[in-house]
Amino acid sequence: MTFRPRKIALELAEPDMELAVAVLNQQGGILLQAGCKLTASAICSLRKRGVGHVSVLMKDDRSEAELAIERDRVTNRLNILFRHAGADTYLNSLHKQVLDYRLSKLL
Repeated sequence: MTFRPRKIALELAEPDMELAVAVLNQQGGILLQAGCKLTASAICSLRKRGVGHVSVLMKDDRSEAELAIERDRVTNRLNILFRHAGADTYLNSLHKQVLDYRLSKLL
């Protein structure tokens, strides 16, 4: 079984969900560490502190074939968006960075 990070609204968070990313306050202080399991009281506390979203690990049921199709879709879409980049070093660099970011989100 594979798990992947998903950003969800706090109202969808449930006890026993595992945080994929630490929850920070507005000053950058850590409220909850990555890997921590949410509790009802932690969710309530986060709500009181104005936290709107959390990143949790969620089960990923996609097959390798489905992931390959999604990777191709993302790659083709970005190739279209950057089709006029030509030899522009900066645009090509941006294209690569955006592609790498988008593909990393599929894992």
